Amino acid sequence: MKLFSPQLKPLLLISLFAAHCAILADEKIPARPDLPWPAPGTSGHSPFSFPVNPDLLKPTATVALSQQAYTLAQLIDLAREHHPATRIAWNEAKKAELHSALVDSSYQPKLSARAGVIAQQTSSDLSISQLQAGSQHSSQGGIVALTADWLLYDFGSRAALQDASKQASTMAKLAYSSAHQQLILSIALAYYAHAAALARQQNAATSLENAKLIVDAAEQRYKKGIGTVIEVAQARQGQAQANLVCVQAQAAEEDAYQALITALGVTPSGRLVLAPLPQRPLSLNLIPPLDQYIEQALAKRPDIASSYAAQLASQAAIRLAEAEFKPKIIAAVTLAQGSGGISSTAISPAGHFSPSLDLAGSRRSAGLMLGFSLPLYDGGTRQLSLSKARLDAENAGLRAQQLRDEAVRQILQTRNSLIKSIHAWLAAQVLVDAAQTTYNAAYEAYRSGVGTLTDLRLSESQLLAAKTSQNDSYSAALSASVSLAFASGSLGAAP
Repeated sequence: MKLFSPQLKPLLLISLFAAHCAILADEKIPARPDLPWPAPGTSGHSPFSFPVNPDLLKPTATVALSQQAYTLAQLIDLAREHHPATRIAWNEAKKAELHSALVDSSYQPKLSARAGVIAQQTSSDLSISQLQAGSQHSSQGGIVALTADWLLYDFGSRAALQDASKQASTMAKLAYSSAHQQLILSIALAYYAHAAALARQQNAATSLENAKLIVDAAEQRYKKGIGTVIEVAQARQGQAQANLVCVQAQAAEEDAYQALITALGVTPSGRLVLAPLPQRPLSLNLIPPLDQYIEQALAKRPDIASSYAAQLASQAAIRLAEAEFKPKIIAAVTLAQGSGGISSTAISPAGHFSPSLDLAGSRRSAGLMLGFSLPLYDGGTRQLSLSKARLDAENAGLRAQQLRDEAVRQILQTRNSLIKSIHAWLAAQVLVDAAQTTYNAAYEAYRSGVGTLTDLRLSESQLLAAKTSQNDSYSAALSASVSLAFASGSLGAAP
């Protein structure tokens, strides 16, 4: 007795194999959510870590550095050459250009060649009573065809695709420019932040040297009998505090350096040597009028220009969806040539072979077809696509307006930050001069025995705070200026 028919056996084997694979997969899944997956082996790794994959052990690409000290402009050039973001944006721009060329090629006819070989062998047997008869037939041949298809007119469908692809290419090129501007901004901000951290470290080192001088003065006063042990202890406490501030400033400078390396997007082969930040005088007269920045932003910012291109692309999408309701006129030309032969042999009832019949010949053909295609019903797909395209166009306009408003707000914010930073720097200039004079007077008075340690330490801490405010406000002004240039779309090179 057969349990399964021969037709069901292959299906049964496939089902059993799939069930076996499912069982094996189920065995690899942990029984509880707190168990590791996949199960660790004997390589010594922890339960929830994976063993070392040798395929991932690739050395990190490093960039050879020159022996010179890098300025901000040189850092930007280094990053623009090696940062992955610029390479990715460049490739995307090339892809968009290739897609635009691909759409342009749709206006050209499409040529195709086809060739084939045909061979067939048939035989037949006929039995009547005790008589046997039959025949054998064989045929062979070949065909070669050349076909040209040309879409002559489509009521604007390809033109809409062409416009959309060109706008997409424009958007990709603008994104490439925006990637460079964003890279320049991030590097400049990191560079200025590191310069401020380095200045704080230098101020802390100077403050530590001043604290050592105060300790020496306190010890000299104590030896002369005009000082006390408490003064010496307080002076040494001030030195310890200054040393702590110096250590913290060094750590902050190292963090700022690592942030700058991260912004560069490269792994240097050694320690990056940075050129000192040149000190330039700041003035409110350097800030152009507000209207000028707004006009530049609305005319030069890549994201605003990209939003306008997106609006044009959405309008082209509407035209494309509308063209799908109209017919398409198509022309086709075909040239073909075929050749072949037939051989037939009959077997008589007596078993004798009759003479074979061989036929051979060839055929040439040419055809021209001119017609049109018109979609009649598609379940509402075209209407839904048209409605979606119109909504996308409306959203593109709203996004463009939102981006313009955001650009104006960014300009106002960054311009106000620049003005406040310059005011703070100008005020800090006066404060540093006054604090330096006060510290020098307090130090000389304390050494002469007419001043107090409290006044001296207070003047030293105020001098450190004034220098820190001066350097921070200068770095903030530079950061605000580069941010304002970015907001106005004029950041195309090193600031």
